[in-house]
Amino acid sequence: MRDRLAIGFAVLTLGLTLAGGWYLLRPRDAPTREETAAATVARYVAAWEEGDWHDMRALVLDPPASYVRDHADTWAALGVRDSSFHTGPLRVVRGRAEATVAVHLRLDPDGELRYDTDLELLRDRGEWRVRWDPSVLHPALTRPGQRLERRVTEPTQRAPILAHDGTPLAGSGEVVEIGVHPARITSPALIVDALVSHAGADRQQVETLLARRPNPDWFHPVVTLPADEFEDVRDLLTPVPGVVVKPGAGRVLPHPAFAQHVLGRVGAITAELLEELGPAYRPDDRVGLSGLERRFEAQLRGTSVTELVVTTSDGDVQEVVAQVAGTAAEPLHTTLDRDVQLAVERALDGVDTPAAAVVIDAASGAVRASASRPLAAFDRALTGQYAPGTAFLPVTATVLLARYSADAPVQCPPEAVVGGARIANLVPTDGAATLGAALGRGCHTAVAQLVAALEPGDLTAGARAFGFDADSQLALPAAGGRFPEPVDLAERAAAAVGHGRVQASPLHLASVAAAVADGSWRRPHLLADAADGQGRTIPAAPLGALRSILTQAVTSGGATGAAVPGRQVRGLAGVSHSADGPPHAWFIGDVEGLALAVLVEGGGEEGGARAARVAAAMVAGLPR
Repeated sequence: MRDRLAIGFAVLTLGLTLAGGWYLLRPRDAPTREETAAATVARYVAAWEEGDWHDMRALVLDPPASYVRDHADTWAALGVRDSSFHTGPLRVVRGRAEATVAVHLRLDPDGELRYDTDLELLRDRGEWRVRWDPSVLHPALTRPGQRLERRVTEPTQRAPILAHDGTPLAGSGEVVEIGVHPARITSPALIVDALVSHAGADRQQVETLLARRPNPDWFHPVVTLPADEFEDVRDLLTPVPGVVVKPGAGRVLPHPAFAQHVLGRVGAITAELLEELGPAYRPDDRVGLSGLERRFEAQLRGTSVTELVVTTSDGDVQEVVAQVAGTAAEPLHTTLDRDVQLAVERALDGVDTPAAAVVIDAASGAVRASASRPLAAFDRALTGQYAPGTAFLPVTATVLLARYSADAPVQCPPEAVVGGARIANLVPTDGAATLGAALGRGCHTAVAQLVAALEPGDLTAGARAFGFDADSQLALPAAGGRFPEPVDLAERAAAAVGHGRVQASPLHLASVAAAVADGSWRRPHLLADAADGQGRTIPAAPLGALRSILTQAVTSGGATGAAVPGRQVRGLAGVSHSADGPPHAWFIGDVEGLALAVLVEGGGEEGGARAARVAAAMVAGLPR
């Protein structure tokens, strides 16, 4: 008996000794099991919130090979924009821990999903690991092969793009898409003539399409007409071999080419856009592909009603998890004017070389019309950058007329050397003998010689007053005017006549014409609620003289081609150097509160006459 008591006492003593030894070896501040489990949960949830699937996987016990892909695919399918998580109390029982996590997902383009999921942790070689089960990702995923997806149940109706007075410019309706099936074409020339003559297609656009040898078995759209307009030309188009028509719903426009670069076009969604726009779109959707239609896709389309569903590996829906409400599409209110834009389109229809035109409301800076040709090329009107040449003279004129009278005598030789720079008149000027006549006829040599007497910064200050080097705030990509500070007299002389390093877009030169007409330069704007209320005031005295010069230029000077009976047109016609071809033709001016700029690339062999004639055609088509 005494031996058994001794043995028991020895065992108890050994146990206490070992326990005490463990306690002595364990640091006093070592984390408890509860703390280490909580730290693992926190790391897992933080990685989940950041979408760092690889960090999450490192905390999982025996994760499947598809772990990272499954998480990434699910988030993409739902259209998760961002997420937040809230972890509830942690429960630890021996080698097992549990916590409930509240998940809040914000979905593109608009919507949210909330749910709770349970995390279970197990001890593995002294570390806590998350026991993986698909239900951790979402409680509805209870079987192998299941997926979470988002499906459109109620598509939205695309909202219209409106003119400044609320008139629809691009609205939804029944249309007919007209294009070509190359394998059926027997005569390319016949195709081109039919589409241009009867469907209003752009000739260069059709010729470029055919020259690229498009896939012979595909349908290649060219132009879209309202269904009722198509009926008028059906019998002229459908018999032509290779012409294919596809009726359906689409955007109805006032003219086949109506503001194409500005409004943009709507068409079948591409694979790239389907990935970019997310799960609220379907492969058969039509979306904005360019211009304002693309830029304001979310506003114009709204958001469809969608359902979050659990599907099998075969795509069959097993359960509806939640519904995401849609939002109504909203119209886009622009500054464009339907009738002004139509006048511009019809004037450019007769131009067979690259051209552009912009019309601005002089009092507000609102863009009333903008068009470029060819349609298949870049937007020359808004983003083209050119030496303005004669079209820059209104800027230089305000500087000169602040110092000299319009009647001041000047010399206008064919060539002049100023500061070592050779300046030449690109058009005959009839030996203009006064400053007013020299400006009205685009005499570059007279202007360059007078600039030599100005202070070095005068011309730069004049350019800044007309918005050169100001940032564009248009709703679309746009180029303004650039006027680098001249480094010497030679550069100043070239800059004074719109050459050297000076560049401007037709959009900016229309804003220059608007400043002459109104007295203040305002940043051009394209949306009704984006007006720039703070203008840059131009000195009144030189402007008064300049307006008289521009009136005489149209009635009897170098811009007579822009004259239209019964309309009060003033402006300048002239040319600018081209980097690789004939000079460009320009006209800038105003008519009854509207300022305009016209460019005809390579059209300067007749001086500015070609641009002036296009301007006259535009003015003749304007509403009275």
